[in-house]
Amino acid sequence: MIEISNKYSSHSSIKSEDFQGLTSTEAKNRLSQVGKNAIEQEVKKNAFLIFFSQFNNPIVYLLLFAAGMSFFFKEWLDGIAIVVVLLINSCIGFYMEFQADRSMEALKKLSTVSAKVFRDGELTEINCEEIVPGDMMYLEAGDMVTADSQIIKSSQLQVDESSLTGESIPVEKQEVQTNENTLIAERTDMLYKGTCLTKGNSYALVTATGMKTELGRIAHLVQLADQSVTPLERKLEEFSRTLIKITVAIVVVIFITGLLNGQKMIEMLETSIALAVAAIPEGLPIVATLALAQGMLKMAKQNVIVKKLSAVETLGGTNVICTDKTGTLTQNKIEVSNIQSNKSEIMMRIAVLCNTATVSKEGKETGDPLETALLKYAMKQNVIIDEWRENYPIEREEPFSSETKIMSTLCKTENGFTVYCKGAVEEILKRCTQSFETNGIVQMDQTHKTEWLTKAEQMASSGLRVIGGAYKNSDISEKEISQGLIFTGLFGMIDPPRADVFEAIKEAKAAGINVVMITGDHPATAKNIAQQLEIISKQDTEAINGKEMIEYDKLNEEEKNRWISSHIFSA
Repeated sequence: MIEISNKYSSHSSIKSEDFQGLTSTEAKNRLSQVGKNAIEQEVKKNAFLIFFSQFNNPIVYLLLFAAGMSFFFKEWLDGIAIVVVLLINSCIGFYMEFQADRSMEALKKLSTVSAKVFRDGELTEINCEEIVPGDMMYLEAGDMVTADSQIIKSSQLQVDESSLTGESIPVEKQEVQTNENTLIAERTDMLYKGTCLTKGNSYALVTATGMKTELGRIAHLVQLADQSVTPLERKLEEFSRTLIKITVAIVVVIFITGLLNGQKMIEMLETSIALAVAAIPEGLPIVATLALAQGMLKMAKQNVIVKKLSAVETLGGTNVICTDKTGTLTQNKIEVSNIQSNKSEIMMRIAVLCNTATVSKEGKETGDPLETALLKYAMKQNVIIDEWRENYPIEREEPFSSETKIMSTLCKTENGFTVYCKGAVEEILKRCTQSFETNGIVQMDQTHKTEWLTKAEQMASSGLRVIGGAYKNSDISEKEISQGLIFTGLFGMIDPPRADVFEAIKEAKAAGINVVMITGDHPATAKNIAQQLEIISKQDTEAINGKEMIEYDKLNEEEKNRWISSHIFSA
């Protein structure tokens, strides 16, 4: 087992030689020991196993018995007919599942990702599967994190961890170490496989690869889950048992009756078995398979790949849908939904000029998602971004940092120079000496601070991400441009619901299906989205966190169903 020494426990002095990385020889040795940096998939079935798995069905067993008995009594036509039906049924099921399996393999090939690591003292781009513990990775905005790693050095680093935690807003990362017992969502010094950098760059030491990563652990738990019997399989099994009992009972009665009436034993035995074979519905498997195949084709037209025919049938037996929020019910994109301000024009200038992101005419976004959201909001208000930035160029910039929690720019304007500032509401208010109220600019006192903080808390409780905005007229020679500001207002942002989800939830409820939302977001955010989508009502429901799920396990089946219909879950 490879142990990664924590030589970077103190990051106060990082030297250039720390980024020499592993040698090619050492990397090759480690790769042979720990294996590829990939999530293990279930053992792939070959074509023969897929074909013969089509016979694993109670009705098929019954038909095979009937075919065998037909051949034993030289009823060749009946026996051949049953075998042909079974072969057609198996061929249809095999073709559909084999095609789905090939489609899944094609998708996996498309998902190959490269990574930049230091090897033999040089920054090299390699296939992510070749990464090993101890590699030094370099990542920048837009890169996918391909292995769990500890941050060694970073600059303005923000990471989208929605794939792991469900939180749609990028989180700030830094090299200050956290405790090993800290929750994953709060480990600010770690990067995790499957997440994505949205801002900044980082040097990170790989600590775990493949199935040893947090994403790998989740995959392992999924693979350990028991494969339950589908409702159709359960009903066919019950039907087979009932049919056998009834058939055997009738055959026994007919056989005994014939003997009592003086018929020969051999003749009665042949007659009884013939009746038993006739009672078995040999057309049932192919009818069921054709119906499922039709459903599979219909889903394929909707770009849904179904690996097994039985999965189509389980959709019809669904009575509860547990769904993630981020990216499933919502767009996984931040939008400005609310502005609290008495000076909207200044707020628009803050949104555009205190901002380094870009949004092209084609809609391509680069930069912090929060900043691109501000630009898109300004564009909806008919602001021409390029024109404003050309007319009011940025002369100086104080970038956002985890220490200050604000960003400031000094722009040349028609009034000389103006400072525009945005960031955490509490930090902005600390730097403001005045406030823009309904009656104009007034001195910022404790009453005004409390009022703005209360507004911010109310917006946050409704599920919004809130940032403050401020400005002041300044001079190019001023050193402290982010002091003595005029507070202007609040931006409220949210990950909006997807348009097509509303109708889907209505259809599910109309079909008697309970919809439950499970998310890693704050309970207030989760509740707000659930109410917008009408998953829950405003009167009867509540959001609960993961710790309260312990009580759920103590309930009986009836209580669980009642409880599920009136809750949403938040980690």
